Amino acid sequence: MARRIYAQIIPDFRSQQESIDAYINDLKEAVNIPQYGQTPYQLLREKKVQNAADDILKATEYRVVKNIPDMAGELRRLRRAVKVNKDCLKYFTCLTAPVDGLSKQVAKTIKRTLDLQERELSKGFWNQDLTDMLKSTWENMEIYSLLHCFHLNTTAEFHKFFYEGRKIELELNKLGRAIVMRDQYQTEQSRHGTEEEAKSLAKKLQNYYEQLRGLAEHATNLVSRSRQITPIYFRVAPIKNPLNGVMLCDYKSLEGNLNAGDHVSVLSDVHITNNSNRILGAVFHHRSLRGDRNNCTDGCCPGSWSPRSLYKVRPRSQLSNKELEEQQTADGIYWKVRTTKGHTQFVVPSICIGLVDPDLDAREKAITLYRVLVDTWEDFIQENTIHLTEWFKLVFLRWINSQLPIRRGPHDMEKLLRNVTIFLYDGLSSGLGFDDEELKQLASEVCQMNTGTTKSNGNQNEINEEIESFNGIFDWLE
Repeated sequence: MARRIYAQIIPDFRSQQESIDAYINDLKEAVNIPQYGQTPYQLLREKKVQNAADDILKATEYRVVKNIPDMAGELRRLRRAVKVNKDCLKYFTCLTAPVDGLSKQVAKTIKRTLDLQERELSKGFWNQDLTDMLKSTWENMEIYSLLHCFHLNTTAEFHKFFYEGRKIELELNKLGRAIVMRDQYQTEQSRHGTEEEAKSLAKKLQNYYEQLRGLAEHATNLVSRSRQITPIYFRVAPIKNPLNGVMLCDYKSLEGNLNAGDHVSVLSDVHITNNSNRILGAVFHHRSLRGDRNNCTDGCCPGSWSPRSLYKVRPRSQLSNKELEEQQTADGIYWKVRTTKGHTQFVVPSICIGLVDPDLDAREKAITLYRVLVDTWEDFIQENTIHLTEWFKLVFLRWINSQLPIRRGPHDMEKLLRNVTIFLYDGLSSGLGFDDEELKQLASEVCQMNTGTTKSNGNQNEINEEIESFNGIFDWLE
């Protein structure tokens, strides 16, 4: 099995008990079929596997280059694959870090609480009736967990948006390179005007069109979603400018009361001094849901910020302003806020506040990507329409220069004109999305003119005039 690589391959390699081919096969399985996982434990395990594979590749490549040159290229490919796997693991690790940190903190708190119950608490503690206060505290923990889940979901939406945006950029660049390479190939090769070239060209254009249409739909979706993307980096970076926010729950403090749905201005982030023995907290009580996700005023949707239900808060312990030390920090645990209707300032846990200002970076990224797609779409249509008409001109001129209609008589010329008209009406409009009424009208007029001519004795000059008329059509197209 590939996962033997960390536990078995390294010691076996050092003792040289297996051949180099066996190592390469195990490395291929471990590198080409990575088991990233979505939990911190799985990621840590796979990281060990990839690091072990990288170490083996470094040591093996040094020996193989000298003894087995044919395997050097395969080993270099595996090294590149390992590098990609490590990048993927770093990305997944960053995404699962909040979950990992939460689980560690919960485990630490549980162990400490159990130790207090078992050994350190006195008999006087157990003689106190703390049932009501403990009940409120447990409710507090429950609501904080719901708010935490809500913010984790916001973080997930943020990362998902930028990941999908980057994927669209890369797909658009890949498609652009493919179109350029196709144009170069068509310029060099497609000069014969054959039916096979026509089918190949139509198929490629249709594929490119479908890809562009799919990318355009994704870009349009990103523009719509960018209005709901909430900036998350303000929770880990100092706040320099005031931000608009909304209370996710009711909160009571010495300075006054804040209700769920109240709009506030986030002024700065603060933290509590370590010298204080009392911790600022709140006890939540369930309340009915207020607000409607579709009831938005002034561009804000208070109801949309509530994770399932809103709650009433009262302080479990009260601290005066002198017991709070305001300092710019990078943890963003507490925010200083001010109500939009008054001048009272509050210190509120940041988890109780949702930011309503959209992420300007996300908005700008989505709009820029959409504009690039529109420009690319326009260039694609123009360039390929010109290329298509040039190819059609080659085809038709080859037919004209062959003089087959002239040698076979006016009836063959009339049949040729009908085929051209059908091609203009059906082939372009239905197969490639090209529809030009003026071009159809010109082809119809030329066809009617030729129909009147072919019923005569087939004057050669008149037939040549019809041929010149079609040349005029292609001159107009070009």
